[in-house]
Amino acid sequence: MNAFLRFSVVAITIAASSVHAGTVGTFIPAEPSIESPNDNALAVSQTPRFESSLPEAQLSGSDIGVNVSQTQTDWLLYTPDEEVILFGGAESSSEPGIIASGSTKTVRLPYSISVHDDDISIMTVSQAGDITFKSDEGIILAAMSARIDKSYYTESSNSHSLAVIKITPMLITVQWYHKSVDSAPTAWQSDIQAYITRLGTFGLRLSEHDVNHGIFNLTTGYVGCHLRNSDSTFMGRFESLSYWKTSPLVNNNKFSLVCVSQDIINHSVTVTSFEDPAPVFFDLPEFTVLSSSEIDFQLTNDQKLEANTLYALQAKHYVKETSDVSASPIINTSAFGEAISFTTEAADLELQVAISNSLSFVVNQAKDFTMTITNNNSEATNPTAQIILPFDFLQGFNGSLSDFFSASIDGGNCAVGLDGGQTTLSCIVLGLAPGASATLRAKATMPNTNITQIQYKVCETAFCSSKTATSVPVTVTTGSNSNDDSSTAEGSSGGSGGGSLLWIFAALPLLRRRGA
Repeated sequence: MNAFLRFSVVAITIAASSVHAGTVGTFIPAEPSIESPNDNALAVSQTPRFESSLPEAQLSGSDIGVNVSQTQTDWLLYTPDEEVILFGGAESSSEPGIIASGSTKTVRLPYSISVHDDDISIMTVSQAGDITFKSDEGIILAAMSARIDKSYYTESSNSHSLAVIKITPMLITVQWYHKSVDSAPTAWQSDIQAYITRLGTFGLRLSEHDVNHGIFNLTTGYVGCHLRNSDSTFMGRFESLSYWKTSPLVNNNKFSLVCVSQDIINHSVTVTSFEDPAPVFFDLPEFTVLSSSEIDFQLTNDQKLEANTLYALQAKHYVKETSDVSASPIINTSAFGEAISFTTEAADLELQVAISNSLSFVVNQAKDFTMTITNNNSEATNPTAQIILPFDFLQGFNGSLSDFFSASIDGGNCAVGLDGGQTTLSCIVLGLAPGASATLRAKATMPNTNITQIQYKVCETAFCSSKTATSVPVTVTTGSNSNDDSSTAEGSSGGSGGGSLLWIFAALPLLRRRGA
């Protein structure tokens, strides 16, 4: 399977509906939930079995249940990204029928955008192609519309749509995608993009921005922007694409639109166009859509997922009412249910470990020793190395921590902590190349002579939950001993392992970027 672009998911969709032949009103299938894999599951097979629940349904505007049977399940599979919010995926909002309340996504912006003397802090994006900007008090300060009721690429009666929001330190980009069901999963098209700069510029641009293109013959839908003026009026323009084709704002037949608040001149709003492409056009998202006639699906070896990769998965059901005995019963689709995420198992993971074969300590005297980790895999890994001491260093501790307990590692970061009453020296390395080694340099102090062994774990960080620690014998005396152990023992660590320190989990997003 090809590598996926990363997309963090919010599963908010529009429910499709149609007039049902056998009952009064429309029956609406509930959004399905995924039962397997479990959400946040680790070490999932690269050919997993997806299982979902059969959705219930009820008549629109009532609590009357409708018995339905399964005709098809679609599985939407992709990889998420922390900077991106993806939502939608059910039938286009231009379809007749019911638009679910979850067809919009509200986002609190990480920074304020000024329109005259007010600051925008909240943005609401509709799957239909509308954006509203509000202050903390709920005052609407700006609005944009990129609503194309019939896509040039797909007939709206046979399309799905997705909206993607990307937030970077200086720019917010919103892009809408449409897909022909008949051509799934390869026919995703991005018709239009909106962008908002941190400085308060609001722009729109079509992927086909030449006004001689056939998409500009469409007379439905609206494209444009409004900004709130200083006297609370709204300035700007919403028009159909056919209007913009002949608008004097269009320069050299290249369509684009920008609303700018002219604070310095006269506190007005100017709508202009620009010829250059929008500042950011992020790539078309890559999705895989798998379909089955049942509520579950078994991946084959030809559909094998990438190893050690975070995936997101959503399910959508096509159902018919079982009491409808007509030759052509109405088949309604649910919205895509809430996304779950899982991480696939690592393939042939092997980390070679070399640590002192026997360690000699003197009570209450710090000792330096090393542990070397070698990556014997064909790809780079992200190992965690942890030394576990069988006591709580805070009990009777007196002095500077670094004088008695510390750790450092080549190309990584380390921390000293407590886990279940045991002292842990834990390090993580990001991107240890094939064949490369990293040396952990540790300092530890033994509080008494009853300690006969210490333990260590070395593992790929994403799969550290089930690793069993390896024991190493130590000798603790009250006399004077050398502070250098040159003899070493070697071992290998395959599969999974590691500790449960909070700092490790804090580092995981660096390895497995998870969406909000």
